[in-house]
Amino acid sequence: PQDPDSRSPPDETEKLRRAWRSLVSTFLVTTRCVEKLCASTDSTTDPTTISSKELEDGVEQTFKARNEFRRQVNIIEAKLLGTAKETEALSSLINSTPKIGQKRKRNTIENGKP
Repeated sequence: PQDPDSRSPPDETEKLRRAWRSLVSTFLVTTRCVEKLCASTDSTTDPTTISSKELEDGVEQTFKARNEFRRQVNIIEAKLLGTAKETEALSSLINSTPKIGQKRKRNTIENGKP
């Protein structure tokens, strides 16, 4: 038994394992929510009021878990290929670049402003 304070931080394979488990569990929860929603359409209650918020949250969490899993896979792939520093620099650049929203983009196009 190791002292909990003396544990080293998780390595890449452990992070990948955690990301995979998170992806699968959120997918299963979302699938169960969809099944529950489909089953409720057979009854007399309105299915949109039952769990549309729960379904939206489940889909959002599934996509977040998917992105985290893909990020962990990319990190391991970069280490295997020996391009970890380049991949990390590119990831930092992408995350630090401001993004323009769809609504703002649409408004600028409609108003004719560059």
